[in-house]
Amino acid sequence: LGLLVIIGLIVLSTRSFIQPITKLAEAADQLALGAVDIDYSMANDAKADEIGELTKSFVNMAENIRDQAEAAQNMAQGNLSIDIQPKSDQDVLGNSMVSIKKAIGNLVADTIMLSDSAIRGDFTKRADVSNHAGDYAKVIAGVNQTLDTVVDNMFWYEAIIDGIPFPVHVTDMDMKWTFMNRAFEDLMIKNG
Repeated sequence: LGLLVIIGLIVLSTRSFIQPITKLAEAADQLALGAVDIDYSMANDAKADEIGELTKSFVNMAENIRDQAEAAQNMAQGNLSIDIQPKSDQDVLGNSMVSIKKAIGNLVADTIMLSDSAIRGDFTKRADVSNHAGDYAKVIAGVNQTLDTVVDNMFWYEAIIDGIPFPVHVTDMDMKWTFMNRAFEDLMIKNG
């Protein structure tokens, strides 16, 4: 009878010991597969022993991974207004996410600046390629080169139109002159 009581106590104590470890192993397997929807309540249920402390540490790690995954999803959807807070100086993933957000933000800012300048008719603006790295620098260099090509072609076409012996002028949507060739200028001067 005493032996049965001892075996019963061993079985009960090992169950309370094995169940949290089994839950941790299952959650770790899910995290390893990239799933961040695990049972975070296991930290609240943890006892004040070594396994409980391990469970709380694991949940903290999983929450950090979940937060960084959400930040990555937001950036992938074009939302750069998110706030990324690395957990420490050693948080390689968190610090890398901050760097990615900054690099994409710089790329977006320079692209908008170039676009706005071109829309206003200022084709002299160029983005500084040295503010970007890797493929981001290639994108900015490509946009700069595209603007250079557009400007070169624009001056070439203006030279052709300017060489036409007939008066030619161009107006914008508000009927304001944006270009007149030499023949038109000469006609305007001649007619006072």
